[in-house]
Amino acid sequence: MGLTGVAAAEPMMHRFAYVGSDLQDMYGIDPRAIGRATKMSDAFFGNGNSALALAALASTHDGVLVSEETVSDFQLQPDDTLNLRLQNASDHKYHVAPFRFVGVAREFPTAPRDSFLVANADYVAKMTGDSAAEVVLMSVPADPETVAVAARKVFADARNEIAAFLWSEAVVVVGAGFAIGGAIGLAVAYVLVRELGGVFDPPPEGLSIPWPYLATVAVSALASAAAVVLIAARALDERRVEALREL
Repeated sequence: MGLTGVAAAEPMMHRFAYVGSDLQDMYGIDPRAIGRATKMSDAFFGNGNSALALAALASTHDGVLVSEETVSDFQLQPDDTLNLRLQNASDHKYHVAPFRFVGVAREFPTAPRDSFLVANADYVAKMTGDSAAEVVLMSVPADPETVAVAARKVFADARNEIAAFLWSEAVVVVGAGFAIGGAIGLAVAYVLVRELGGVFDPPPEGLSIPWPYLATVAVSALASAAAVVLIAARALDERRVEALREL
């Protein structure tokens, strides 16, 4: 984004995973780079050494850091396999994904105080079919509020561009629907009048178009399209607000 006052920024995934029947927050990170954007305290990790904990995660592609509660519940030992269930982007269903236990995480930026998981972002992306990062951690030596104001402007401009795209897409889809539907309707009506012309005496002189009905359908279609665009724009705005909470 090129925000003034930001010394470093690192993306971080925020997903959810089932550990047995317990749904926990999962964070996908680049353990070699996350320290550039936020302080990694030794107290965050069970071994009391953040550098060693992150190095263990970085050297284990399918590694995962878990809470002490999870270690106790499942009697985990180093290098044990922990089968988690992650939601896949293609079918939105939860599938089993194997992870290897490499350490304990007691705290982590943006994470809840209770149980959570920390894993390599590229492996989480592979297991879920989705490489999107929901959170961006920033190192801001200057005034955080100044950066937050600038970030809000950037996000607002981007959400306005997306809203314009949604409206234009709706116009294209609805317009094409009217054109194609009208052409097909006229063609079918013309064929029916020709085929059934001999049944009636006298035959109809031309097509009878139900204008009130067509007007009702058109208004309903336009109202439905507008409602969909407004709901989608509102959802995007809510996601923007959630993203800005970390600034």
